[in-house]
Amino acid sequence: MHALFIGSLWLHLLAVTLWLGGSLFLVFVLMPVVRRTDMPGLSMDLVRPIALRFKWFGWGCFGLLATTGIFNLSYQGIGWERLMETEFWTTSYGRALGWKLGLFGLILLSSAAHDFVIGPRASQTFRENPNSEKFFRLLLTMRWAGRVNLLLALVVVGFAVMLSRGWPW
Repeated sequence: MHALFIGSLWLHLLAVTLWLGGSLFLVFVLMPVVRRTDMPGLSMDLVRPIALRFKWFGWGCFGLLATTGIFNLSYQGIGWERLMETEFWTTSYGRALGWKLGLFGLILLSSAAHDFVIGPRASQTFRENPNSEKFFRLLLTMRWAGRVNLLLALVVVGFAVMLSRGWPW
């Protein structure tokens, strides 16, 4: 059973690494290059398929994170009953887990808005009028949503460290 836990932990770390690495690439490499081009049509033709591919890749990572996270907690003896106990959330482990889960939930909500609402609206608006004020507002919203998600993910990694090493104060 311990080997299964190690494998699950490995998958958990792999999923967060892949999602976080992809997000870092999008925020710090792809989007700055695309913004500099003087051919916005070409930029959208490049970004759209990359974004669609990463969207489904990212949601696969989220599913893997949720599944392995539940298994990893269960292996450590933290099941639903324990999570329902008030005193659990007052421990340093419970506080770190609470923050980690809460921020992960925010990332999921923000990602859903970005991937399934704002992104499709931006694509549709671009097709209708690539120079419209609405398109540029949606584009700015998408950029900030991606940056906020990335920042939240980095904070989640910090809380993950606290789960394994304890609360720093």
